[in-house]
Amino acid sequence: MFTMPTDVRAISFDIWKTLLNGNTAFTRPRLELIFRMLGVQIVDIEAVVAVYKRSNAKYDGLMEETGHDFGFFPRLAYIFAELKIQRNLPNDSEVVEIQQALGQLRCNPEYMPPLIEPDLLRTLELLKIQGYRLGLLSNTGLDDQLVMEPVLRKLGIWDLVDAAVFTSEIGIAKPGPETFMYELDKLGVQVHQALHVGDNTNADYRAHEAGLHAVMYAPKGIEGYPFIRSMKELLGK
Repeated sequence: MFTMPTDVRAISFDIWKTLLNGNTAFTRPRLELIFRMLGVQIVDIEAVVAVYKRSNAKYDGLMEETGHDFGFFPRLAYIFAELKIQRNLPNDSEVVEIQQALGQLRCNPEYMPPLIEPDLLRTLELLKIQGYRLGLLSNTGLDDQLVMEPVLRKLGIWDLVDAAVFTSEIGIAKPGPETFMYELDKLGVQVHQALHVGDNTNADYRAHEAGLHAVMYAPKGIEGYPFIRSMKELLGK
C-alpha cells in the first residue's frame, strides 16, 4: 500500500496511460487532417499509419534515451521521407494552424481519449481539497498544448491543475531532470515537496533522480518499483 510522503505539497502527473487512455479511432482522421492541410494527397492511409507508428516508436525512444524533445517536425519529416513525399515541411505558423485544428477535431466525442478511471475527476478534486498543487508533465510527440488543452478542458482536468508542461515548449523531454525542475518552478514547490506519478519506468520513475518522490501508476502491479493500482491511493485513508 502506498503511503504519501509527509513533505509532499504538489503532485505531478504524466498524461498518457496515467490520466488518459489513448483512442486509436483518432489515428487516421488525425493523419488525414494533417495531410489535407498540407495539400498532400494520401494514396494509401494504411501505409501512412504504419509509418506514423514507426516514427512514434523511434522518437519516443530517442526522447527517453537522450532527454531531448522530438516533436512535430522530426516526426513529420520521418513520415515524408519514408513515403517519399516531395513537400517542404510546414513553417511555424502552419504548424500552429494544424495543431489548433487537431485540437478541435480531437474534441469530437468519437475521438476523445477516455479517463483512465471513471472517478478520476473526483479524485483530483479531493487532492485539491487536501491542499495539493497539481501539475501535468507530458512528453509532447505530435500533440502539443494547442491540441491537448481543449481536450483536457472538455474532460474537466485542465481547471483542476495549477501548471501544465508539454516538453515541446522547452525542447527537453522526460527523463531529463530539467523538465521536472521547469514544472516545479511553475508549481512553486521545492524538489523534495513533489511527487511524480506516471506509467513509464524510464521517463517517469526517473523523476527520483532529479530529487522528486516518484511512484508508478500500475493497476496490475509492477515489480521493483513503488506503485499504486488506483489514483484513489493518493488520497490516503
